[in-house]
Amino acid sequence: MNTANKLTMARVVMIPIFLLVFYLVIPPYRNYIALVIFILASVTDFIDGYVARHYNQITDFGKFMDPLADKLLVVSAMLWFVESGMMPAWAVLIVVAIAGIAGYTMPSQEVAGALRIWRFLLALLASAAGLFGVVAGLSALVIHLAGIESFGVSYLTPFASNAGEQVEGHAVFRQPLPQVKQRPAALKTRNRRNQK
Repeated sequence: MNTANKLTMARVVMIPIFLLVFYLVIPPYRNYIALVIFILASVTDFIDGYVARHYNQITDFGKFMDPLADKLLVVSAMLWFVESGMMPAWAVLIVVAIAGIAGYTMPSQEVAGALRIWRFLLALLASAAGLFGVVAGLSALVIHLAGIESFGVSYLTPFASNAGEQVEGHAVFRQPLPQVKQRPAALKTRNRRNQK
């Protein structure tokens, strides 16, 4: 068993410890201790992914166990929230269903990792600031995506052009192609005239 898999298994071992803290520790301190354990488990998730990729320790066991350990950790925390009355059970059901479906539709581990980070940040913002936190987090995501370029073209080119201008016919609602006379300026081509 390599280092990355050991870190994944350490995260799995932290889950019962996390739940035991809620049941056995005195109420004013249990939330803080559980938060520290949850953050520690989340950090091991980041570290084991880094170690596996950087030191070429990617295994089939790690590919299976890493996302499973993440889901077990998050679901155990949510089930505690349901039991303590801080979260409705239907919300947990929806989150578990979406996480289960998303686990089968991710095209790569990099995309899944990025979505996992954004999901965690949005959950953190939602717990701290409610709907305002979710709106602020999604706004930050859109601003971040608008700043990314791929081959010199903005990642959100149909929604926001590079030059601050929107060429007629190259917006979200497009004109029929025969009516569009020029290519968008964001493409930076020498010949901007559309071909027939």
